[in-house]
Amino acid sequence: TVNFVALYIILVRKIGDIGTSKIITTLLRICVSTAVMGIVTFFLAHKFLTESGTSSIKSFLMLIGIVLASTIIYLVSAYFMKVSGVRKMWVLACDKVNKVNHSK
Repeated sequence: TVNFVALYIILVRKIGDIGTSKIITTLLRICVSTAVMGIVTFFLAHKFLTESGTSSIKSFLMLIGIVLASTIIYLVSAYFMKVSGVRKMWVLACDKVNKVNHSK
C-alpha cells in the first residue's frame, strides 16, 4: 500500500492529473457492491451450509449455488452502483445476445 501511494504520487507529479476523483469514486462504488455481496453471501452460507447436513455432494452443490448467487448479486449491485466497467460489460453482453438472437 505504501509503495502504491508513493508510485501514484510520483506518477501524478510527472504527468499531472490522471482522474484521481473518478478512480476514488469507482473504488468506493466497488467497495459498496462488494460489501453487499459479502453480507448476502454470509447469510446464504450460514442458512444453507449449516442446514445441508454432512453430505459432501449436497454441501458442494450448495456451495456452487452460493458462489453463483454471490456473483449475480455483485454484478447487479455494481450495475446499480453505476460501476463503469460492469455497465460496459453488461452492454457488451446484451449486444452479443441480440446478435445471436437476430442471426437465428
